[in-house]
Amino acid sequence: EQDACMPFLREQVRLVSPKLIICLGLVAAKKLIDPDIRMGADHGVFVEKGGLLMAATYHPAAILRNPKLRADALEDFALVAKKAAGLGIPGVRDPFA
Repeated sequence: EQDACMPFLREQVRLVSPKLIICLGLVAAKKLIDPDIRMGADHGVFVEKGGLLMAATYHPAAILRNPKLRADALEDFALVAKKAAGLGIPGVRDPFA
């Protein structure tokens, strides 16, 4: 299923030319960022791959199953907002400003 969808995702990324991609969950992070990524250690860490900045955070379903992950996920999204604001992405403001 992942392999069948990758050409469509690659084309969407090409057409949209995003500055930042956030993977929600380990499956997406392993496929797009690094097959050896570990969510517990690597969530919220930005990496550059193929000219794009990428980061991973917990999937919403994982947070619902384990509410202890919520604080880390919220921190990750605050970091994403800060990074996006720094990249000049319209409609995003620095949550720490």
